[in-house]
Amino acid sequence: MTVRMNPATKPDDPLWPAIDELAAMLATDDYGVPTDLRKCLENLHQALLVHVDQTEAPLGLLYEMSIEAPQLRGQIDVLRHDHPTFEKELQELLETLDGQVSDWRNGRLKIMKLLSKLSQHRKMGFDLIHDAYYLDIGGLG
Repeated sequence: MTVRMNPATKPDDPLWPAIDELAAMLATDDYGVPTDLRKCLENLHQALLVHVDQTEAPLGLLYEMSIEAPQLRGQIDVLRHDHPTFEKELQELLETLDGQVSDWRNGRLKIMKLLSKLSQHRKMGFDLIHDAYYLDIGGLG
């Protein structure tokens, strides 16, 4: 008998609150640059590492979905391939903030682009969970 995990019982993913925190910070002019921005990016980086561990680890969400809904492996692979790209972009942003204080302005546009990619990744993940659990595995569709 296969135990099917309900996605609602998965551990909380810290990536989404970290994304929201960074987006909220960039929406205001009240943050100290680069100190507060660096802290927010470091939090996002740590949250990404936890997210990757939770989703890609053996018995993680992406692994489980690839077994339970193999027809969705193409979409699952896209999500997996996003992770190293996000890691690289975050490292580059942190290195930008290590430079001169004026460099953060160049990094701000890169941060906005990364947030957009992360938002697309989140939507794709939600769509994948819906397809895998509520249409295929759960048989509701």
